[in-house]
Amino acid sequence: MKQIILMRHGLSIGNERKIIQGKLDYELSKTGIEELSNEKFTELKNITNIYSSDLRRAYQSAEIVSDIIQHHKPILICESLRENGAGILEGKTKEYCSREFSEYYQTYLKRGDYDNIPGAEKWIENQARVLIMLSQYINKNDFNDLMVSHAAFIRTFVNMVKLRDRN
Repeated sequence: MKQIILMRHGLSIGNERKIIQGKLDYELSKTGIEELSNEKFTELKNITNIYSSDLRRAYQSAEIVSDIIQHHKPILICESLRENGAGILEGKTKEYCSREFSEYYQTYLKRGDYDNIPGAEKWIENQARVLIMLSQYINKNDFNDLMVSHAAFIRTFVNMVKLRDRN
């Protein structure tokens, strides 16, 4: 079976505080841990490998899922699975950004062109990270892998596979 399952990390402390996290490293919140622990992951019993972003919120999510499905292999850390850097918005609350960086915050909310946000990761850089991940699968005959990542990475991955522009 050839399958890549993409999963976003659970709710993090940064999510709860309404912080634009980007590449900043936040742990899962208690709620995030509880939500993942209560999820039904039975369809993941036949996972070949689990890949995770190196950010704690993703890795902790991967650990929880791995324990639930009794996956006795190591979780493979992959920096390519990281969230997009959000530039000047990163590390600030959404409320602050809406007030102080209104134009850039609106772009962020619309999942628009991050290239226009000062210091943010460029679209081409995000695409390159997705291609790095996809290149690992070109010659694999059989896989059933779980990738625990972040919303923007997953969006880019899906858009590229479906040959769509960013959205």
